Amino acid sequence: MTPAKVADAAALEAEAKAAAEASAASDAAAAEVEAVEPEGVTVVMVIGISGLRDGEPWPAPGESIVLPADEAALYIANGYAKLPADEK
Repeated sequence: MTPAKVADAAALEAEAKAAAEASAASDAAAAEVEAVEPEGVTVVMVIGISGLRDGEPWPAPGESIVLPADEAALYIANGYAKLPADEK
């Protein structure tokens, strides 16, 4: 195997590992969120999101919103929101 192919294989392996870690983080956040409130989850926004959600502006950072559990888990896993209990 040439050095370039070895480097390519190492880069692909690193990408796969990062994707697996991101998926595990998302799964963990989903499990935590589902344990809190199965119908909808109240989260506190960490960052501002432009645009509308269900015809309403997104809440400003520090404000809360109720989201479906799977959606809340994704926003938490990506650092866009957190559970109110996480506030400090």
